[in-house]
Amino acid sequence: MKTIAMLTAKYPFNGGEQFIDVEAKYWSDNLHRCNLIIYPLSSSGDKRNYDDRIKINNCLYQDLTKYEKLLYLIRAFFSGLLYFELFNLIKLNKASFNNLYHVIKVVSKFYSIVDILSKSFKSDGVKTVYCYWNDIPSYAAVYLKRKGIVDEVYTRCHGYDIYEERTKNNYWPLKRFFNNSFNQYFVIANSAKEYLIDKYGVDENLIDVSRLGVENNKVITKPTANKETINILSVSYCVEIKRIDKIIDAIYHFSQMNQNTNITWTHIGDGPLFSQIKTYAEKQFYDSNVSYEFLGNLTNENVLNFYKEHEIDFFINGSENEGVPVSIMEAMVHSIPVIAPDVGGISELLETEACVLLKSTYTVKDMALAINTLRDTCKSSKNREACRDKILSEYNAKINYEQFISIVSKSGELSSN
Repeated sequence: MKTIAMLTAKYPFNGGEQFIDVEAKYWSDNLHRCNLIIYPLSSSGDKRNYDDRIKINNCLYQDLTKYEKLLYLIRAFFSGLLYFELFNLIKLNKASFNNLYHVIKVVSKFYSIVDILSKSFKSDGVKTVYCYWNDIPSYAAVYLKRKGIVDEVYTRCHGYDIYEERTKNNYWPLKRFFNNSFNQYFVIANSAKEYLIDKYGVDENLIDVSRLGVENNKVITKPTANKETINILSVSYCVEIKRIDKIIDAIYHFSQMNQNTNITWTHIGDGPLFSQIKTYAEKQFYDSNVSYEFLGNLTNENVLNFYKEHEIDFFINGSENEGVPVSIMEAMVHSIPVIAPDVGGISELLETEACVLLKSTYTVKDMALAINTLRDTCKSSKNREACRDKILSEYNAKINYEQFISIVSKSGELSSN
């Protein structure tokens, strides 16, 4: 039976990657055809509930001694990888002290992960590697493929792990060096496929569009009955790139144009800016017709229960950059129209007149006008059904994940559970 290693950031530990929960169910359905071992890069925190037939190997989560760090730093300095990256920095006019320092750190970390995974893959009998992110551990895996330690390496690509513009240094070390070493890239949007080809020179034949998905739990969220009442929901991590401040400003701007409307905004998600955003909302909405609530971090199960138990008129997203947000998929499969900017693969999600796609360079006024537009159509049963139909036809978890797992596991026909 084939043993597959799945490289994650933290899953199954809490702290992100909640969207893997759905995919993991379909891996569980097929554990009679293959063994799955998850290698999280970080294994701190509590574990989620997961199938105990799936093994967890915590080898990547270890603190190196100062001596070990020095050895890997020396190894990086004598590596051809480092000089390939330095040449690229000069070629792309991105040479700077910060980028040089960043590249050295990445190459050093790369070699430490190579050594750890090499030993663990041999011990666990791993010959197939599935990388949930196209980042440093995935490069280590394809390096081990070149060394004959493993036979095949597949990688998903989402958002931050593709677009250099989203990185702190506007540069992705090692991505160009290993650009055609994977057996297959699985991207979640057509725009990501084009970016890989144009930016990194990835062979088009190595790229498949393999969309993420949400399950059809047959729950249809109702809108508010009163025309003068608007309930708005947003779900995101509280970091600058999500631009929750612009959502607050847009809702406030809308409220000033519609002072007889009862407006409720609920935000799900925490993060570094959580307290700051709460304080800003309190200031903006003081003495206005806007009620608001911050629910903090919720499990995926509790988010789905929220959709089941509350009336929601529409969902709003203000991000500067995205992949294809599962949060938007979950809103739409519950028949909720969406306002969101044209970044990443969002335009492929909002291909319905029931939703409003903002320009990537949208202003607060643009978003406020979109709210004003959607308030008149968001309660329409026809429009809400269109949102749900869009997701069930293209982002159906059962169809998308079973097809994906079939390719990675090479197990032929999957179970129909």
